[in-house]
Amino acid sequence: MKRLIMCTMFLVSIIGLGGCTTGTTPTTPQLSLGASEVTMEAGGLLVLTVASQDLTGEITAGCDNEEILSVELQGDQVEVTAHAVGEAVVYVESVADNVRAECTVTVRESPFFVYLPEGRLVLRSNRTATVRVTSEAELTEEVVWTSSDPSIATVEWQGLIGRVTSVARGECTITVSCGNSSCTFTVIVGV
Repeated sequence: MKRLIMCTMFLVSIIGLGGCTTGTTPTTPQLSLGASEVTMEAGGLLVLTVASQDLTGEITAGCDNEEILSVELQGDQVEVTAHAVGEAVVYVESVADNVRAECTVTVRESPFFVYLPEGRLVLRSNRTATVRVTSEAELTEEVVWTSSDPSIATVEWQGLIGRVTSVARGECTITVSCGNSSCTFTVIVGV
């Protein structure tokens, strides 16, 4: 009889334990880039937003063709810079969580073009140069010229013609944009 009671208690404890739960459901790590396909122009910058959930590992970013694109992970954003026409895949991944998200980026030629020898403008201090940008497309929005550092060089413009004035020694970038299209060139100011 003792044996029967012990066997019954053993079976009840096994069946009872089999039905126990901790109240939590295992989660699956998730990672996304906010877009699976995008198109941008050569010389342009694009920011993709990274969304993640339940990751335990570090997120890294990369690209399968660094001649076309370069990428930099900044917090929850991936900054993508287009260097050449073509197609490349940008990705973010967490190796520890075995998750990866990808975005195919198609880079097309910018309709803007500025011709400068060696792709840059070299000026002495307090000099002005006139630069003309050409456009293969009809412009339907205002053209805007900006200097990345007005303490080195300033720019005044009217449409596709800009007057760049050197201020102090250094290097900066002039950007010409119209809507979603843009082109850039470097200004180097010497003595």
